[in-house]
Amino acid sequence: MPGKRLSVINALTSWAATSFLFLAVWLLLDWWLSRSFSPFFEEVGIGSARGDGISSSPIGPIHYPSIAISPHNELYAAWALYDLRDLQLAWIDVRYWDGSSWAYVPCKPAGGNFCSDDSFSTTPVMAFAPDQTLYLAWTANAGESEIYIQQRKDGHWREVGQGSASGGGVSNTPGDSFNPSLAVAPDGTVYVAWQDSLADSKQIYVRRWQGTTWEEVGNDPANGQGISRSQDAQDPRIALDSRGTPYIAWVDSSTGGSFIYIRHWNGEEWEEIGTGLASGTGIGDGGVFSLVLSADDIPYVAWMSRSSKDFDWVIKVSRWSAVSLEWETIDPEASRADWSRHSPTLAAAPDGKVYLAWENSNLWGEGIFVVWWNGRDWQEVALGSGSMNGISGHDSRDTDPFIAVGADGTIYVAWLAQQHFRERDNVYLLRRQE
Repeated sequence: MPGKRLSVINALTSWAATSFLFLAVWLLLDWWLSRSFSPFFEEVGIGSARGDGISSSPIGPIHYPSIAISPHNELYAAWALYDLRDLQLAWIDVRYWDGSSWAYVPCKPAGGNFCSDDSFSTTPVMAFAPDQTLYLAWTANAGESEIYIQQRKDGHWREVGQGSASGGGVSNTPGDSFNPSLAVAPDGTVYVAWQDSLADSKQIYVRRWQGTTWEEVGNDPANGQGISRSQDAQDPRIALDSRGTPYIAWVDSSTGGSFIYIRHWNGEEWEEIGTGLASGTGIGDGGVFSLVLSADDIPYVAWMSRSSKDFDWVIKVSRWSAVSLEWETIDPEASRADWSRHSPTLAAAPDGKVYLAWENSNLWGEGIFVVWWNGRDWQEVALGSGSMNGISGHDSRDTDPFIAVGADGTIYVAWLAQQHFRERDNVYLLRRQE
């Protein structure tokens, strides 16, 4: 009998230990899936990735979040804010982190909290110059769509040349101009590229500011067929190497499908990077994409592409090899749990690392994933940053990420988050100090 009792006690003890372990694992998994955000990232100010986030505006829907970090690690965020009280209005909202709160950066000459006049203003993009000057470009529509740009230095906003943020802006073309992309060279030269549409033709145009005037870069880069030289070119992205050489990629649908094309300025003309990279199938087929140059001047392109399943999207990534003189495929591995991946965004760090973020849908919901390229494959920047719910948690619908890296190596990720019990989006932001 004592032996039998001992066996029963041992069995009960084993059962209790197993049950306790199962309960602990279940509670840990439940906490992990229901957390507001990754414990390995931190908010920039209390509530920057919860509740109303850093936007906290009751006026209307928010779109196109972006962030910019100065050479001295000052952090700015911008987005388009649609006004439900007047469907003809959309504003550019710019905030900066002052160390304790997210403060407005009013740009209008008459004051107020927004950076655009009474027009339909969308697609804001920002870039810093080496001297700490902040440049802001956006699409303004007050009858015709044009590209506007302002600069902020010593706490004051001003135009970048007369008329850069009024009338025809820096685009000033007969057609409609959309989707600016902005970059500043080490010598302070400002480049802006945009999509220009006239009749049935869509082209990619580019201009640069060298301190006195906005000039074209090459022959006819801001009129006619521009640098795209096709009939259906959209949504440009511009990036510069360490010498200030501009690279521009875009989505081209002239041949029937949607493909990623790319050119760079060689000092005399806009040339392809590799054979057939601005014609045919280009780098690859797809839609929303991102372009970045690493610290060692290697161009990387990430884009959305249809998977073998008609309803799924996957992320494709390619980089240029100066050795093989070809584009190498370095796609992030897809998990079996992933249903679809959207909206890739790339950023380069001063130490040579390249980071990739995207919107991911899987069994655990929708989240923002973040990984980095270690030279062989993509790996998580922290536990869970590229799996399950990613860095954004489980209590919101998370879309449209934007990633940037500061001069000190700190990673910043912003995105749109819609709480399950709310109808509008807010801008969320997290950082990780490497």
